[in-house]
Amino acid sequence: MEDEGDWWLAKSLRSGKKGYIPSNFVALVDSLEQEKWFFKTLSRKDAERLLLSSGNKIGSFLVRESETSAGAYSLSVRDSDSAHGDIIKHYRIRSLDGGGYYISPRTTFATLPELIHHYKRGDGLCQRLMAPCTSLAPQRPWAQDEWEIPRESLKLVKKLGSGQFGEVWMGYYKNNFKVAVKTMKEGSMDPNAFLAEANLMKKLQHNKLVRLYAVVTKQPIYIVTEYMANGKEPYQMLLLDFLQNQMLCPSKLQIPFLMRTNFCLYRVLSF
Repeated sequence: MEDEGDWWLAKSLRSGKKGYIPSNFVALVDSLEQEKWFFKTLSRKDAERLLLSSGNKIGSFLVRESETSAGAYSLSVRDSDSAHGDIIKHYRIRSLDGGGYYISPRTTFATLPELIHHYKRGDGLCQRLMAPCTSLAPQRPWAQDEWEIPRESLKLVKKLGSGQFGEVWMGYYKNNFKVAVKTMKEGSMDPNAFLAEANLMKKLQHNKLVRLYAVVTKQPIYIVTEYMANGKEPYQMLLLDFLQNQMLCPSKLQIPFLMRTNFCLYRVLSF
């Protein structure tokens, strides 16, 4: 019914009830996202880790977007050999110019589901495709009212870098939600002015922006953002190009503040 932000207003076709649901729990009918074996943006390393976890067995598999070739996919399959035990093997799924997909050019398919169905018989793969990889439950999006949070709710785990105004850490919110935390050096900014700016920045949502989640306003100030697992020191990357391209008003966005704090961040991914 409404599809803006992380929480969507939806209506149950069965009961007629309306309410907000996490957007990442939703998939279009007949889309790849509804397939249990499709793990869209999962990295190669995470695919291996997930397929080797308990609950999966020889022949468990998943399909993910290729990290190195735009428009291509990768098929990851759990295999086993006498020398190394259980291992993961990866196959490139290539796209045809006229539409369709293939692993071996001698056998092509109109859709990815057709390809998966075919390789359940094996046909040259290390294993028959037996069962989709056991999926982890989607992470619940950050609630809108979780804005000013207590410092005790954050656990800093790994230091990612440091700069003139503070440090950046990978950590967890409430021990289960992975986040990036920027700790500001005491005295580097006025807490009241910072909170006013941060409230404005929280309204900026775009798939090219790293999401601002919450703040700790008592000294030392913490800025809590989305954690980019494949990022290249994302806190150093400013969004000036994006802001200019979108014709946003610099006076309203307080770009000097953004430049001072590296507050607005590109989603910089390694491929």
